[in-house]
Amino acid sequence: MHKTALISLAMQLVIPGVLIIVPMDLCMFVVLTEANGLQELATDSMFMVGSHSMCQCTVMIMSNARYRRVLKEKAWRILRLDFLTNQQYGSSVEPNYNDH
Repeated sequence: MHKTALISLAMQLVIPGVLIIVPMDLCMFVVLTEANGLQELATDSMFMVGSHSMCQCTVMIMSNARYRRVLKEKAWRILRLDFLTNQQYGSSVEPNYNDH
């Protein structure tokens, strides 16, 4: 469990570095050096800045075993693959038909 937590923490630290700092550095490099050839790449890399939160959430969900299990079960239910989850729809509480 400790190793899994360290891997998750490392990925949470790497994502902002790669998806925010690298594109911003590229834009700063283009502005400071007036490298017109890299201007399109710098502009296109702004998508990475906007998508970092989506990637961060995905990493957090995929690095936690409980969240992975819940996500898999929900996906199978949506796709109607109930035989893979071995769970029934609805409540497991049986109705009481006694009129006492």
